[in-house]
Amino acid sequence: MAARNRKKRQQNNVEATDLGGAPKDLLAAIRKLEAQLAQEKFFHDKSRTEQQHEIKTLNGKVKNLERQKKVLLQKLEQNPSDQQQDMQSELNDTNNKLKEVNQKLAVSLSTTRDKLLRSNKGIKRANEKNTQQFPGPNKGKNLKIKKLEVSGNLNPSFEQFWTEMINFKFETVFSSTITFLRSF
Repeated sequence: MAARNRKKRQQNNVEATDLGGAPKDLLAAIRKLEAQLAQEKFFHDKSRTEQQHEIKTLNGKVKNLERQKKVLLQKLEQNPSDQQQDMQSELNDTNNKLKEVNQKLAVSLSTTRDKLLRSNKGIKRANEKNTQQFPGPNKGKNLKIKKLEVSGNLNPSFEQFWTEMINFKFETVFSSTITFLRSF
């Protein structure tokens, strides 16, 4: 997907040598740059929605695993000690799956952030290129370009929330398991 996006960007790349001459050529170059900006925004939004879908899927898995863990803990409390080892192994498996999903979620968040930052840099470069090539009379065009720009920074509270959630889940899983085992 990244290669396809890169290829399309290269096809739409307008060099300074192409911008010489008649005003019609300049207007055509402006339209090409606007199309390039619109395309960058489209790919930016598309990658963002794909990553959001992946994050929702992983969040669903986390909730499911937490429910499984809760059920297993209840079974452990209700069952006699001879079945404790079986239940403990199931609980450990669920905890391991939960760790894996949390790691995938952290990786997904970091890749989402990186993709959005790269996409935003492409939009800013295209905007800078447009302002360098057409400095004066295109102020109305620059307003359209500014509307197309998208901020690449994820909400810091969003990232902080997920890191706290991941840390909290690890702490609660291990502390509850240890306290339960000590009770025997």
